[in-house]
Amino acid sequence: LYEIRDACIQEIKISLGVMLLICARSPGFVPLRILDIENGTLLKDFRHLLHRTRKIDFIEQFNEKLLIKQENENLQIIDTCSGDITEVAKSRFL
Repeated sequence: LYEIRDACIQEIKISLGVMLLICARSPGFVPLRILDIENGTLLKDFRHLLHRTRKIDFIEQFNEKLLIKQENENLQIIDTCSGDITEVAKSRFL
């Protein structure tokens, strides 16, 4: 058992042994951290770039992938291991 002390954390998502910490959005990016769920070890710490004027529709974790969708923008699928980003056209969400 461990404790996470960070005032910036706005949301926590859990998936297959890892925990995604979504921190308070800053202008132009959202800070994200991936931790090992067993011991709290930081596995990855990064900032995902955002369009400044668009609200975030959702951020979801699915195993080693993150799905991030902003208002009126394409869905981004981020591979957290490689950093590769795949985009799905916003027209597919009508």
